[in-house]
Amino acid sequence: GGNRTHTVEALPIIIKDLKKNGYSFVTISDLMNKERDEIMPPVSSEGKQYLLYNKAVFSGAGYFKHILTTIFYIAIGLGIFRFLFLIYFAWKQKRKTLSRYINSSYQPFVSVVIAAYNEEKVIAKTIHSILDSNYREFEVIVVDDGSTDGTSKVMQETFYKHPKVRLIQKENGGKSSAMNLGFQQSRGEIIVTLDADTIIAQDAISLMVRHFEDQNVAAVSGNVKVGNRRNLLTTWQHVEYITGFNLERRAFDELNCITVVPGAIGAWRKKNVVESGYLSEDTLAEDTDLTITFLR
Repeated sequence: GGNRTHTVEALPIIIKDLKKNGYSFVTISDLMNKERDEIMPPVSSEGKQYLLYNKAVFSGAGYFKHILTTIFYIAIGLGIFRFLFLIYFAWKQKRKTLSRYINSSYQPFVSVVIAAYNEEKVIAKTIHSILDSNYREFEVIVVDDGSTDGTSKVMQETFYKHPKVRLIQKENGGKSSAMNLGFQQSRGEIIVTLDADTIIAQDAISLMVRHFEDQNVAAVSGNVKVGNRRNLLTTWQHVEYITGFNLERRAFDELNCITVVPGAIGAWRKKNVVESGYLSEDTLAEDTDLTITFLR
């Protein structure tokens, strides 16, 4: 393979020098005492059609390869540009956040709403992590969406005397319906939503709620990390989440185009949720749907 132009151009010089040294050159047909047409018979008219077909196929394959190569380099270039674009706006958002005045006295009452379905193995650990929060003015509402295991039993045995924890039981109707019931029963100005297996940091609620002092803020996206990094799949998911939340979300925040406040951890201003008609029960991406509704 490769360009043979220089080799072909050098052949006359090589042949001339070799002839001077007594070498002679013969064709294969002369060497075999056969006619040239016996060694390389002429292509018939029928064969020429196949040659044209072969030429078209291989030429097409060559052009296709060049097209794919071009697309490949364009994709790499766009990927690098996107990465630099995100870094720049994430940096701008970070600087803006650091310079923002934080009023530590702003502490509205918060409702933490969790929809649970067959979560008996994890629900207690999740509630304990919430109760360990350094934020003080809050309630926890767990909506048992018709669990068939011991989710409600665990809740009743572990937290039945706790003044901040409420359990609501309903027939199974899906996560959106359970969350909507929790929203309706909540007393907080701000609602923090968690998955039933989400373990939060002590300052998670405080860090999200402080942004709501700005009345233009309707929702805040939490920072999610994968907890069970035990295999290659979950490790890569961890990398994806770190990139998504610490780079992309920061850049999207600067551009005001965050497309989803994740159900795993997010905060919402209740007034805006009510005005938007609560979570849609006709989609599997209810958090994305509500976020986009807010942006509109």
